[in-house]
Amino acid sequence: MEAVTKKPNVPALRFPEFNGEWQGTRLGKEIDSYSGGTPSSSKPEYYNGVIQFIQSGEIESVRSTKCISELGLKNSSAKMVRRGDLLLALYGATAGVSGFTSRDGAINQALLCIRSNSINLYFLNNWFQREKTRILSKYLQGGQGNLSSGIIHSLRFSAPRMEEQEKVAAFLTVVDERFGLLKRKKELLEEYKKGVMQRLFSREIRFKDEEGNEYPEWEEKRLGEVVDEFMVPMRDKPENLTGPIPWCRIEDFDGIYLSRSKSGQGVDEKTIDAMNLVVFPENSLIVSCSANLGFAAIVATPLVTNQTFIGLVPNPQLLDVKFFYYMMTRAARELNVLASGTTIKYLSKDGFKKFKRALPSIREQEAIAGCLLDVDLLISCIVKQIQQLQGFKEGLLQKMFV
Repeated sequence: MEAVTKKPNVPALRFPEFNGEWQGTRLGKEIDSYSGGTPSSSKPEYYNGVIQFIQSGEIESVRSTKCISELGLKNSSAKMVRRGDLLLALYGATAGVSGFTSRDGAINQALLCIRSNSINLYFLNNWFQREKTRILSKYLQGGQGNLSSGIIHSLRFSAPRMEEQEKVAAFLTVVDERFGLLKRKKELLEEYKKGVMQRLFSREIRFKDEEGNEYPEWEEKRLGEVVDEFMVPMRDKPENLTGPIPWCRIEDFDGIYLSRSKSGQGVDEKTIDAMNLVVFPENSLIVSCSANLGFAAIVATPLVTNQTFIGLVPNPQLLDVKFFYYMMTRAARELNVLASGTTIKYLSKDGFKKFKRALPSIREQEAIAGCLLDVDLLISCIVKQIQQLQGFKEGLLQKMFV
């Protein structure tokens, strides 16, 4: 493959054995498509059957979360699709997402099934991925509205002869297969980590010290006994968020450690003093105290948050902060039970102080945290590989299509 001089309807990156301009047309001239419908929810007999009901967020999933019956299919506009059909999401948050269904099933009106005798569907799927942002920005103003078969059929589309389509599709399929392997590896590691955490915190697996001796038995403690400080942020949000000290929200959480605002928001010392803002120190743990209880991160650099979090400064002689992180992320269910409120759950500072957990010795805590951190580091490496491959493919899509 070699780079070529950009010409009208000629891609910037092309296999050397091909030449000539790609032919432009309306997509509707090259494809056949149909959507489905939804059986009436007032008819229980239409559901709990054996036909998988594929929804817009489940295009490539192995199984659907819902099934319908033959009766539901017959008495609605739901339509069957075959494994390997190209589906395009038309509605909601997944609008514009395309992919090949991995099983036979029925679709509703939120999905468009696309077939073609003149276009390689793997080629077309990659074109949809390339054009997704442009399509949504043009047809969904402000994120509102839905796509439709009419919109998809009206799209301008350029393609080469079938032989070149197939070669482009085959090349990009290799990249997608690498994606699939990395994602599966990540899923397996996450499943492994979940199982190891269960066995560690249930004490099914125990560590021994350097001399091969058992560590002391775990002791139940309240957080108030092992946490030196419980830090509750101010409710007021600063107007000036251009300072050097990160102002973090739940959207900024990404893994074990938190050190920056993804949007670049921050406060300065003057604002902190004027508003009496709470600055969480390095190696403290911040935990969500409302809505997403148990959502946590270790503070890697001093930062400020809003009132949806509480800062917990562990006594380093009694509680390892990394062990503390894993312990609290497992505690979401128990925290929700303790929390008050019906619409939005909230757990107070006193609630956190009274929260009980069985704790091992500090040395066993460190061993447990080290074990889990090793797995998380492997997962992080795979995530970076996925991100790098995503960037690589996005670059290919821009250069290999017109």
